[in-house]
Amino acid sequence: MTRERVWTARNQPLLDATRGADRRRSIWQILALARERARTENVDSRPLAGSNGGVESRGYVGIEMAETERKFLVTGKVQQALCFLALACCIGCLRMEQTRFARMDDWKAIDLLPSDVEGREATPPPRLFGPSDLHEYMNGGAAIYLAYDFRELAVASYPIGPGEDAVVIEIYRMGSSQDAFGIYSDGAEGEHPDIGQDAGYGVGLLRFWKGRAFVRILCLSEEDERRDLVLALGREIAARIPETGERPRLMRVLPREGLVADRATYFHTIISLNHLYFLSDGNPLGLGPHTDAVFAEYEIGEHVPKLLLVRYPSPDEAAAALARFEGVYLPDRPGRSAAQDTTVRVEVLEDGQAVGLLRMEALLIMCLDAGRSTAQSLPQEVASLFHMEFATEAKEEAIDE
Repeated sequence: MTRERVWTARNQPLLDATRGADRRRSIWQILALARERARTENVDSRPLAGSNGGVESRGYVGIEMAETERKFLVTGKVQQALCFLALACCIGCLRMEQTRFARMDDWKAIDLLPSDVEGREATPPPRLFGPSDLHEYMNGGAAIYLAYDFRELAVASYPIGPGEDAVVIEIYRMGSSQDAFGIYSDGAEGEHPDIGQDAGYGVGLLRFWKGRAFVRILCLSEEDERRDLVLALGREIAARIPETGERPRLMRVLPREGLVADRATYFHTIISLNHLYFLSDGNPLGLGPHTDAVFAEYEIGEHVPKLLLVRYPSPDEAAAALARFEGVYLPDRPGRSAAQDTTVRVEVLEDGQAVGLLRMEALLIMCLDAGRSTAQSLPQEVASLFHMEFATEAKEEAIDE
């Protein structure tokens, strides 16, 4: 027998264990098989005094050498080889898993478009846009999408029925699922069909998000039955999206009582805030890609208060932003005292509306257009919810420091 045949015959169970579906076995399972094989063969790697040149073999694994009859004790080498084989197998499986996830991560928006709608292909062919040329597709509206880490857009128009009736499908790939949710949350009113992770439909327009994808499907037709077509297309596209995502954690700290349905928006930049609510000139809050923010509307009593939450990378940045904002928004009022640093500051403005301001660690809480009592209580509720949601994270950061 050649050395390869001897090695293969004695270790066939191990080789079988590394093939096919069993390739997913862990390295420890494979090594256990090797140890069991060695035990059943009564392997003993210790040389004993005796014949054969002073070495007596007792159940060791031998490899026949060409042109000689000498035998060497190679149990240790065989076991080392098995270890390397098992390790190589596991590394191969890991690379396969990494490749699978890489393919999921590299999905393209154009791949989600249907090949046709009711048997008719897109006219003209689908178009692609990136951050540098998005303005060519939506003149004046690109800035809102770019503020949510926009990556690419695939758009196609499919003719349906007679005349100029058509279905326009826009598929946006954003940088994160939180940003996909964010652009969806800016205008989420309407009927909410079960499509994607959240969806809104009204007047021929379907909007939904799933994972990093944000999708708009608009039917340019006056026929009522086209609603079913739009929803069916939405379900088809949603099924093709190979991932799901998480909503922003900051959304969880909004008090639910009095919250107006579909009027809570997640965003980052001053461009988005000015689109939702004009607060002041410039950017005294220092909003940007590094900040997470939520704007929400409430109905409490006779007032329609708004909540603005901004989470900064550090408490120092939050404190500096609050000081700048108070200087701009309340220029004629006394500055915040040291005692007010951890309490809600309530100021009644000339129009009779009250504003409540509170900083809790890296979170800035602002209650606007409210009654005096609401301006006091709503920020306190947010602070309590924020503490419960992020308490574990705060402890971990304190330990790291």
